[in-house]
Amino acid sequence: MNLTHNLLASSPNCEIVFSRIFPASRETVFRLWTEGRHVRNWICPDGFVLSDFESDLRPEGNYRFVISPNLGTDCTMKGIYKRIEFPETLVYTDAVEWDDDSFKEAIVSLHLEEFQGKTKFEMVALYETEEDKNIILDLGVEEGTSEMLDRFESYLLSTLS
Repeated sequence: MNLTHNLLASSPNCEIVFSRIFPASRETVFRLWTEGRHVRNWICPDGFVLSDFESDLRPEGNYRFVISPNLGTDCTMKGIYKRIEFPETLVYTDAVEWDDDSFKEAIVSLHLEEFQGKTKFEMVALYETEEDKNIILDLGVEEGTSEMLDRFESYLLSTLS
């Protein structure tokens, strides 16, 4: 398998893991992943637009963004930053509201590691129960996150040229 493509592993417990290799330094990946002026360029999966975005990147700071599909109901994602260690670790809560439903919060841990002159990116979403994890998987988190990571990589490459 080509390491530059998305790998998804859903563990038997309550985690969903996304992993990629990005052709840039950890510092660049971290900055483009966390700074609002960059996030706006890649956060939406295909068929969605960013209609609202707020982020206070500091421990206990809040973030909130709303993505709107071409047809359908807005999806709000919000949470609280728990740990920020530039350029290697970002931990935050993540809750989704869609179609008037609220879903259980996940704790998301992002880890960036230097790897052969590139950055190994690993994002782990930990849910309270396996049922909560399965609800999110049924909503299409695999496809949506994969598309988001594709957009992130395209944006990253555009900033390097």
